[in-house]
Amino acid sequence: MRRVTTIILMGVLGALLSAQQPAPAFDAVSIKPTQPGSPGGPGPFVSTSPGRLQARGTLLFLIEFAHGIRNTQIEGGPGWVRSDRYDLTAVLPATSSALIPSPATLRPVLVDRFRLQARRLVREGDILALVVGSGGAKMKASTSGDEAGMQGAPGRLTATRATMRQLASQLSRMTGRTVEDRTGLRGEFNLTLTWTIEDRGPDPLNRPGPGSDAPALSTALQEQLGLRLERSRGAVEVLVIDSVERPMPD
Repeated sequence: MRRVTTIILMGVLGALLSAQQPAPAFDAVSIKPTQPGSPGGPGPFVSTSPGRLQARGTLLFLIEFAHGIRNTQIEGGPGWVRSDRYDLTAVLPATSSALIPSPATLRPVLVDRFRLQARRLVREGDILALVVGSGGAKMKASTSGDEAGMQGAPGRLTATRATMRQLASQLSRMTGRTVEDRTGLRGEFNLTLTWTIEDRGPDPLNRPGPGSDAPALSTALQEQLGLRLERSRGAVEVLVIDSVERPMPD
């Protein structure tokens, strides 16, 4: 399996995905077309557990997850990238030091199995800036004994040893907007965020949602973490698909 190193250039032309940061190689990967009526519904969803990553969705969704971007930031590619759905299961070697596979571990899989070649562009656009609220941050600083991890469910996010950059990345997924960390906070934090989701459908993994009295995301950020989002201008990353192929059947 190919190993890659991430290079993000602030300009018109970015680097090929085949030059991205190394990620732990999976011991086994299975990718199959999603069958109608499969348990859990059509997706999309991602589930991680020690040594294992499972996902269901289009290749567009898998790229979103692996690179921490939104579908509006992905351009190019044939129509099936946005329509064909796949079931993916990837297992880390028993000797791997990575307990929970990170999103980045999926990147070389997409290059290897889908022959994905793409380049990054960075343009100026509208973004959301993550800043400290007027009352100061309310998060607890992590200690060396805390085990790093982040778990998400509809309307709920729990993290230990998380940086503000990682939180901004999660907020980008949750809001559908580019979120840039401008808190000035360094180090790692433990946090729990609970907010309400309007028009929430059934969760394919049957994860519990927030209570009916949960606040809106903007209110939850201020009340629970002492942070807020404000409109701003900044760099918006775009991924342009140059070439891709359907994966060979397992």
